[in-house]
Amino acid sequence: MPVGSSIRAYLGLRPRTFRDGIRLYTAYAVSILLRTLARSRFGSVGFWVRGNTNLGISLDGVRFDVRPRTNDLDLLSSKHEPLATRSFQVAPGDVVVDVGAHIGRYALKAATKASTVIAVEPDPSNFRLLERNVRLNGFSNVDLVPQALSSGLGTRVLWLATKGNTGTSTVDPDAFGARGGIAPAKSVHVDTLTLDDLVESVGLTRIDWLKVDVEGHEISVLEGAKAALRITRAMILEVNESTKGACQQIVGSAGFDLCLVEEGRPSTNWVLRKRKDAPSVAPKPVKDAGTAKEACVSIAICAYNEARRLPGLFRSIATQDLPPQFVLDEILVVASGCTDGTERVVEEWTKVEPRVALIREPERRGKSSALNLILARFRGDILVLVNADACLLPGALSELLVAFESRPGVDVACGFPMPERSGSVVTLVEDVWWRLHNRTLQTLAGLGAGNHCCDELMALRRGFADSIPTGVVNDGAYFGVLAARRGVTVQFAPGAKVLVAIPENLLGLLRQRRRILRGHRQVFEMLGASPFTLQGLARTQPTLAAQILAAELIGHPGQTLAFLILALPLEGIAQASAVLARVRHRDFPAAWPMVD
Repeated sequence: MPVGSSIRAYLGLRPRTFRDGIRLYTAYAVSILLRTLARSRFGSVGFWVRGNTNLGISLDGVRFDVRPRTNDLDLLSSKHEPLATRSFQVAPGDVVVDVGAHIGRYALKAATKASTVIAVEPDPSNFRLLERNVRLNGFSNVDLVPQALSSGLGTRVLWLATKGNTGTSTVDPDAFGARGGIAPAKSVHVDTLTLDDLVESVGLTRIDWLKVDVEGHEISVLEGAKAALRITRAMILEVNESTKGACQQIVGSAGFDLCLVEEGRPSTNWVLRKRKDAPSVAPKPVKDAGTAKEACVSIAICAYNEARRLPGLFRSIATQDLPPQFVLDEILVVASGCTDGTERVVEEWTKVEPRVALIREPERRGKSSALNLILARFRGDILVLVNADACLLPGALSELLVAFESRPGVDVACGFPMPERSGSVVTLVEDVWWRLHNRTLQTLAGLGAGNHCCDELMALRRGFADSIPTGVVNDGAYFGVLAARRGVTVQFAPGAKVLVAIPENLLGLLRQRRRILRGHRQVFEMLGASPFTLQGLARTQPTLAAQILAAELIGHPGQTLAFLILALPLEGIAQASAVLARVRHRDFPAAWPMVD
């Protein structure tokens, strides 16, 4: 990971005291120097935390103590398991079981909302720190279990992790063989029980989230969890090459679908959700969609050379739950001039999910052309549009549709885009950019002034638009302004989270910003109004723009300041380039280049 990305990943970790700040920022400085000047000596940032006492930090309002000269700090930072932690969306009243809780990253995050959290951690050193972190936050809803989970009752040898990676204690020594020969230094004997025994002993009747991270012992844990899996709604499971086959068979037979894969070395995280209806059933026609109160939903995807990413999107759609008043009727995919096998991928998915339908567009004419094919064909009462390079996080579709259920007059709603992490400086810029974008849309929707819709995930009520002008660059901006011109506010659904692809370098980001700016100008020329953005609000409503920026600064001061340093010059260049293109009367290209 580049120097900047490596340090930015830690900016969300805040020191709790002045002394903690000195130790933390000194470790950052040493890490930067070593990564720059002596890469062979660079390790985890946490290795360079000096002192003999624990370092006090806070993360998203939760307080932690971490051990100096270990990688505890790194395991709490956003560089570790970013997709899994983003998917881990706990709702108020949920029941969460964390098997392999370490020092509490998942368990303590869950405790801020869940009614009950069961945290299992057999490593004595980790357990003591986990116990301390629970006390630091005053959580009374967390039950701690110092035993190890396995396939049966008994006593097993627990191989203890070293300071190099405090999260690798395991009852399976073979797991260390997959870690490049890093052998555990010590071992202790621990009592084991099954997850089924644990669930029965505490009287759980449901598990909303189950996290299993046991460093190669996951097969045994799942074998002892047959009853527990029946009452589990969603789970995060860490697997490796030697365990993933057996784990896939167990979770598949228990009714789970794979929703998200976060590749790592040597382990991989799976995010899984219990499917409500398996196997998939044929679509219901609109006239047979159930009661008169039910609304049929069409999902539509515009794709150009997305053979690599489409399966992930399909998996994420397959695991979505819809509110009771909605039924999924069809999934339309327009493949426009594809040359990479996208059509073949869609055809294969039609065998798995009969509701998937392929619409071929022999030549790529731009997204607006593909959208017009969809608008002319879709059958549903609600049309959900999602980008082909996106991935819906659990619950996204339900949260998006609730906007229509709770407000009968809603015609347009959009989701909450979140950038994928690329490990480059672009990640920093896009992270803050999207957060500011989402803050702006949420603020405007709350004021009844939303006129901007993000096209990464949006939904339209039938009858809102029968077509879109050919050549429209930013369809979300067009639909948003169109709604506002009709006196309708675009609703923002903050729970409808969707991961979106981002450019890999600053040049790609510059091109993307130039296209967006030109697209906004195009909407103004077509409809006589521009979509509201933070930049636009800074000119027309500076007080409101300042409030939005201040909220971001308070929440993420380091990232926001770094963003301003990087993004302001970039935005200036993009603005100038867009103006120059307009002055030269260059046409808007209907089919823009893919994100690079």
